[in-house]
Amino acid sequence: MRVKIAVWGNSLGLRVPKAVADQLGLKSGSEVEMTLDGAVATFAAAPAAAGRPKLEEMVAEMKRLMAEGIEPPELIDWGPDVGAEIIDDGGYPDPAPAPGSAR
Repeated sequence: MRVKIAVWGNSLGLRVPKAVADQLGLKSGSEVEMTLDGAVATFAAAPAAAGRPKLEEMVAEMKRLMAEGIEPPELIDWGPDVGAEIIDDGGYPDPAPAPGSAR
């Protein structure tokens, strides 16, 4: 398959046809692995980065499970708040007046 190279800032960019991007699961911002063997460059979709799932992935999974009729797990009651996690529900204090303003 023949594709075009385009100037992208100080670099060159390889234009990937939509059909190829869809087949490889690529979208804007996706990473690919590039290997060089002499004059041959090979590009492959990079494996998904390990780590925490993205918000979009978690929401999609939640929607999938709800569509299948799977209920979310029950909330766990850890007992009353103790220590530094206690939140004063009385609101926030008034902000300091601006310099030169009367209160």
